[in-house]
Amino acid sequence: MGKAGKDRKRRRLLAEVSATGVGAHHLKVLDQENAGNSAATVAGGGDLDMNKSIGGVVSEEDMAITLRTLMTLEQHTEVFRSKSCKALRAVVHQLQQTATATTGMGQTPIGRISDALVDGRWNDAMTALEEMRTRGQIPKLGALQRWVRDCDAASAKSGAFGDPVVLRVLDSMLRTVDPSMIPKKEEEHPIRTHPMWQAFPRVEDNVQKYEAALNGTLCTKEDAERFKQSFRIVAHTKGPQRRTPNLHDFTLYLSNPGTIRLCYQDNPSAQPPVERIEMPHVPGAFLLKDVLTRKECLQMISAAESVGFTPDVPMVGSASESISVLAHNFFWMADDQLLGHIFDRCKMHFPETSGDGHGAVGINSRWRVYRYVPGAIYRTRWSRLTFLVYLNDEFEGGGTTFFTPSADFGFMDARANSPRAGSVLCFPHGEAAGSLLHEGSPVLKGAKYIIRADVLYEVPVRP
Repeated sequence: MGKAGKDRKRRRLLAEVSATGVGAHHLKVLDQENAGNSAATVAGGGDLDMNKSIGGVVSEEDMAITLRTLMTLEQHTEVFRSKSCKALRAVVHQLQQTATATTGMGQTPIGRISDALVDGRWNDAMTALEEMRTRGQIPKLGALQRWVRDCDAASAKSGAFGDPVVLRVLDSMLRTVDPSMIPKKEEEHPIRTHPMWQAFPRVEDNVQKYEAALNGTLCTKEDAERFKQSFRIVAHTKGPQRRTPNLHDFTLYLSNPGTIRLCYQDNPSAQPPVERIEMPHVPGAFLLKDVLTRKECLQMISAAESVGFTPDVPMVGSASESISVLAHNFFWMADDQLLGHIFDRCKMHFPETSGDGHGAVGINSRWRVYRYVPGAIYRTRWSRLTFLVYLNDEFEGGGTTFFTPSADFGFMDARANSPRAGSVLCFPHGEAAGSLLHEGSPVLKGAKYIIRADVLYEVPVRP
């Protein structure tokens, strides 16, 4: 062991002795008959040399006698507590108080770094190094060389590098000594975008739903008229009286049973079962595949277009700003037949609530059908357990994007789900923990149709 290593070992042993008043844990295993030689060896890091001193203050012989005495008293605590050892107890107590008050309390960052490295307090050393960088202080070469020796971070014979914590201290030293060595890094955006997740391949569909709606070819005139006759108004609020005052009125429509003709109503077993697919890297989010058929989705879009979408323009800011970011809406109170069909197909896949054993009891009948075109964005917000139905997928962009913390502080991962017609995306909410920050990202081409609803749970009865 080199000189620096011996000195470091002495200081650590002294710190243990002064902190406890008894021998260190590795002194406890020494045989009492060899306590003198063994203690001297531990204190000096080698053979006892009576002519050497520790710090020019205490000889190695005196240190060995002190350690042997303290070890003996550790085995006979009744003697240490006796009147004869009163003066010794006072000195040991004062030594403990003094060492605790001064260890690592150098007057300068350089002194604190030196003390911390000798004692192996790596985090304290990095804190003091950061203070030096903030002040623009650069250590002298001698201090740097001493610090590197105290770290003793040489690679192993196998070629493996040393303790990662110690290596981080060395990295901090380099950054403090010569900041010009740090390579310039382009500022990274706080959002790290990942490729859009596609749970399963998209079915080719050449019918652009919005374009067909504008051309009047989305459905037959007879079907369009039937849809208009199948909805009745059950609530209406003037725009200025809405909870958020709006330039457009709120109208809620209730559909009659049978408005949406279910494709497998006569033979439910012929319809593929719903499959649950977990969304990678987004805790609690999952996709339900094959909830609706593409024909059923087309009927829902046709019904909404036949009755009519309403712009969403709050009475705040400029109208042009509002129109550019908000989708058009169709407020739909779903009939029990349609609602029950969807819930029955999905209910086995819904999680219980908060471990209280209460399962889902239904889906909120109040739906908001959205139509997004380029320029319309569903802004980021918090939500509860969401039931998001995708009605089409022949558009570009428009993914449901989740933002989650990354491993690096100050950065978030953006992970988007690619919509698939007939599938439902569910993700949790209700409590702050586990809630997901999300947005409906911009549609780049075409139009996206979705239904926003919620899964309903039984409210637990409080005793």
